Amino acid sequence: MSETKAIPHQDLIHKVVAAANEVHAGLGPGFNDSVYEEALAHELTGRGLQFHRQAEIPIIYKDMQVGRYSMNFIVENAILVELRAETNVAEMHNAQVLSYLKTTKRKVAILINFNTVKLKDGIKIAVHKGVEPAVIETPEPRRAPFA
Repeated sequence: MSETKAIPHQDLIHKVVAAANEVHAGLGPGFNDSVYEEALAHELTGRGLQFHRQAEIPIIYKDMQVGRYSMNFIVENAILVELRAETNVAEMHNAQVLSYLKTTKRKVAILINFNTVKLKDGIKIAVHKGVEPAVIETPEPRRAPFA
């Protein structure tokens, strides 16, 4: 079984990445993340995807809630989507997304940094595969066949 086949929610990942590509193609890099969040919400809605925006996630430590975090999107109650618009996404951002996966007990998160010339360079997918999740590069977006 290939690495790609082991990733849950592949079709949904491709839909979210395609929506992000549409936003990036229309706006390009350079805006703050709230602009991209608004545009991505518009694209997700237009594609018929259900999502929670600025979803409050409780942070649990030893069976006690110790805080809350607002996730940019939870798409189809399956995929966490965290947006950035920074020159460089640090390893800390990757680590944060991995922590969100553990906290929410979800399997997939997408970290999207819109401040890149080519959006594919700004997308990372985190997949929880058991005890510890691992960050991997996103697969290439699917191309629509010619009619």
